[in-house]
Amino acid sequence: MSRDRFGILSTRQLRDVLEDEEKLCRMVQLSPQLQTLQLEREIILASNRKMAEDNLNLQPQLDDKKLHLARKYQELQEVTAVYEDKRTKLAAYLERYSPKTALEILQREAVKTEEESEEITDTFLAGKVSLESFLERFHRTRKVCHMRKTQVEKLQDLIKKDRKKNQQHVAHQRLEHRVASHNVAPRPQNGPTAHRLYQRSGFVPAIEVTSQAANPFSMPSPPPQSKNLPPLSSRERQPVVSRPNTPFTPQGLRSGLRMLGQLPIWTPRPFKLQQAHPVQKQPPYR
Repeated sequence: MSRDRFGILSTRQLRDVLEDEEKLCRMVQLSPQLQTLQLEREIILASNRKMAEDNLNLQPQLDDKKLHLARKYQELQEVTAVYEDKRTKLAAYLERYSPKTALEILQREAVKTEEESEEITDTFLAGKVSLESFLERFHRTRKVCHMRKTQVEKLQDLIKKDRKKNQQHVAHQRLEHRVASHNVAPRPQNGPTAHRLYQRSGFVPAIEVTSQAANPFSMPSPPPQSKNLPPLSSRERQPVVSRPNTPFTPQGLRSGLRMLGQLPIWTPRPFKLQQAHPVQKQPPYR
């Protein structure tokens, strides 16, 4: 029963409904809200029942997968044990038959053969064996001794070459790493920009001066200029200052800064002023 239906009932009827529990329960069960909740509950129960049935159907497959996983884990343990055993044997073989170990064994055998040949010689000198027996045993022993010495020398050369090759490889890798680190593009600097001074006559520039660098050559300061020019007589009486002739400041060159390797600029030869139309001399009047 909706709220509107309760609104049309009187107080006495409402009191009767509250006192009658059966009628109240029937009204609640017939309400649309409870009907909707019951329908949703039935749908959820049916879905859960279907999911449970599907899970029960997948139970045999799950058991088979568990058994398969257990077998694979057992195989993994067995393979791991075999791998550890073989790895230990391989490490022992490598340590036993490495080039250094083989070299040590060959050196010991060569020394042993050398001592054996000396013992044969001492026995022959003592007169305990005949000449034929001595020659046969001594020849065989010395042959083995020389073969082992040759093997020792060859193996030493191989070890040295291998060591040198490894060192060259390491040095080459370091050089490549250094070149790769130097090939990184430099960042722009915020400091003073360098201005390159180009020489005349197509020479390679020899000096690079920054905008904030100090001038290494002392430039003569110009004399103070006056507004009034001095008279001609005073100009003529001024002494001529002679400058020293140096390879970088030749005679006639007034610049205080000259660059290394620049050809000296000589002053042109003096020449006489010629008139455009020369005046011919007239003969004297007679």
